[in-house]
Amino acid sequence: MRSTTRLLVLIMLAFVVGGSSILPGVDQASAQQDSRYFSETGFRIDNDRIWDYFSKRNGKRNFGLPTSRTFQFMGAPTQFFQRHVLQVQGNSVKTLNLLEEGLLPYTTISGSTFPSVDESVVSAAPKAGSATYTEDVATYLDKYAPNTWEGEPVKFGETFSNSVTLADAFPDGGGSAGLLMLLNLEIWGLPTSKPARDPGNNNFVFLRFQRGVMHYDGSCKCTQALLLADALKAVITNQNLPADLGAQAADSPLFGQYDPEIHNGPLHAGLPGGIELANAFRPSLDNAAAGTPPALAQGSSAPSKPTSQSQAEGKPESKPESQPSPKPSQPAGPPKGDPKQYLAKESEAGKGANEESKESKTGSDNQKVWASNRIERSRSWANYNSGPVAIASKAIIAHDVESAKKIYDEEVKLNERMPEAKDKVGQKFEFNMEGDQDVGEQAKGLSACLDSQCEVENDDDNLIHRRMVFQVGHFVGVVYTFGMSVPEGNTQAYARLFAQSMVQRMRSAL
Repeated sequence: MRSTTRLLVLIMLAFVVGGSSILPGVDQASAQQDSRYFSETGFRIDNDRIWDYFSKRNGKRNFGLPTSRTFQFMGAPTQFFQRHVLQVQGNSVKTLNLLEEGLLPYTTISGSTFPSVDESVVSAAPKAGSATYTEDVATYLDKYAPNTWEGEPVKFGETFSNSVTLADAFPDGGGSAGLLMLLNLEIWGLPTSKPARDPGNNNFVFLRFQRGVMHYDGSCKCTQALLLADALKAVITNQNLPADLGAQAADSPLFGQYDPEIHNGPLHAGLPGGIELANAFRPSLDNAAAGTPPALAQGSSAPSKPTSQSQAEGKPESKPESQPSPKPSQPAGPPKGDPKQYLAKESEAGKGANEESKESKTGSDNQKVWASNRIERSRSWANYNSGPVAIASKAIIAHDVESAKKIYDEEVKLNERMPEAKDKVGQKFEFNMEGDQDVGEQAKGLSACLDSQCEVENDDDNLIHRRMVFQVGHFVGVVYTFGMSVPEGNTQAYARLFAQSMVQRMRSAL
């Protein structure tokens, strides 16, 4: 997903879920000889059942790398991977339905928008337990998980069928080919939507399943699973959290419940029962005890079990004063102010400009309040030669300067994905931030052409995307422009001028 990112760092001390105790540490040299330890993320697959399942279901290709220790989540021993969350249920291992309510019931992550549940698709699903269930699933997949869609080789059905092979599931031989459908259903579940293009990037096609989202990228003709478990971890830790996901998940009881500095939680009331967060996301080779989470109001879901090795063994803490202090509480609720007043204006966009009202959006969470808009001009020769033909802007108000700097960094990462683009995004190249315009206290941009190699052979190939992010005080702004790279067209100077106008309005409010 648009270089969807992120969130790798962690485990190899086995976390014994039943008693919250920590096994003796393993040194780095030993870890390198351990096939269960993944140095890329720092985590070990310590649970035997999870390891067996991971090994016999195509491992890293299907699940990605481990990104947590084994810890108690939703009442069962659980381990997070990049794409899936594996949970021990009785004598078996299951993949969680990550898109269900209470986990990730969202449709926009890191600037990518995938389809929501389509009830017409769900109602047509085969009924489990029927005598012809396997055949019915195959027919259902042929209809709703096509390999070709709107001329694109999306390979949804092929990706589903090749997720687990007989050699994966039965490394010692044997096994019936008739089991493959059921094995792949374990990974994906059934489709719950029809294929849909990303409204912000015509190259991307998504298909939603019960347990994941398939992502086809037309630029590489490749199909793979979104890193949904990474996204859920970002919600819980509030680290590497995309701005759009953070806005949607602000009211989730899981949001920001884990502090990566003290490696513990919950940090506020409302955490669902059956979740124990002590050291859940601490790297495996880090033997330190979990810090003490902040005191919660009586009746909240604070952990009832010991949070450090000394406490688990009934020993007094030798240096209680060395435990990290709880972080100061964040201001309650979103910041004050109306970000719409700082957006790019129709009057600044040139002749024939029209603000697309259906694309004007607002949102807020405990960290920020934001608004965005999009202004379009008809794609005529005259308009191409008099500035950008598409201008999108976003204004964000944070509580303070430090918060704004973090939001700025998050938005800068999105430059690579050009989330506002509706036309094909090809090769990317430098955006020159130098000029006479005031673009805030810090600013960073990126340009991209339509062609994969920026080979300009005719006027159509000169169409250019530009995106820049800037920060001034506790404000953050984003400007995206699209148009022709002619001297009076979609130049870097034009993009900086839109940013300057927004900065001036923001400075007047400081």
